Amino acid sequence: MDRSSRGLTQSSPHIRASIKMKHPSTITTQVLAHIASLYQVEASIRGSPADEWRQIRQTHAKPLAAVGSMELNYHIRSVAPN
Repeated sequence: MDRSSRGLTQSSPHIRASIKMKHPSTITTQVLAHIASLYQVEASIRGSPADEWRQIRQTHAKPLAAVGSMELNYHIRSVAPN
């Protein structure tokens, strides 16, 4: 595991707690659910060969990330000033 992904995994509980405390809302819950789904995909492929990682990420993680990004951008536009 490279240093950057290890740091993200170790700090993610702190990030989630910080987000929940500062911004408790339905939007926060949805964003955290998408992040959790991405972590589940990563956990399911840990230890697999690189070709398998790539295939599973393309079929499972990429669509989850796209939906999460679209939803987040929608919410940002709805609350951000013009």
